[in-house]
Amino acid sequence: MTKAVIVLPTLDSPASGGESGPLGYGEVWYERVIDELEERGISHTVLRGNEAVKEKIEETIKKEDPELFIAYGHGLSSLEAGQYLKAEGEYDVTIAIPGTPIENWDMYTELDNADILSNRVTVFTSCNTAKELGPELIDRGTESYQGFDDEYIWVVESPETPAADGYARDFGILATEFAQSLVKGNTVKEAKEDTISKAEELIDKWEKSDDP
Repeated sequence: MTKAVIVLPTLDSPASGGESGPLGYGEVWYERVIDELEERGISHTVLRGNEAVKEKIEETIKKEDPELFIAYGHGLSSLEAGQYLKAEGEYDVTIAIPGTPIENWDMYTELDNADILSNRVTVFTSCNTAKELGPELIDRGTESYQGFDDEYIWVVESPETPAADGYARDFGILATEFAQSLVKGNTVKEAKEDTISKAEELIDKWEKSDDP
């Protein structure tokens, strides 16, 4: 692997509970992946906050031509959303295919730009994208897709301080283990095996814990 792009919107909306909302955890969780990229000298671009929007993401992918693309944020079955835009009162949709509108979600769009991820390994840490977007990405030539086919939720202890949240920390380790393994030079199959192994390790840890 020689190049990677990571999209980390800063969530600030009623849906996330404000600036300290639950999706703020992703910015903390993915620091371990960014650290690994830096340690290995792998070229990478991190699009944070107001850079986590469609125009900037497309521009960066075309310019950098990354092998690995990671997106964190809100997701629906047919799309991935980036930064919440206060002025517009909605999320900026970043990667999408035509799909069925979801009632009361302003992020839905007829945008169709999934081809931009052809020949790349992709990781989506968000809800529901495995239902439609993931399979469509594979059909259009994306080398690999990893994501979720249901809502992605976790337990929190202290939402105001994600970095110090003892409960959410292990969710973050598991959420980023697949990408972490890829950055270490493992294959997609090996990254999947590493993630399963990590899940089993953490399940065992908490089953043995006396924490109520």
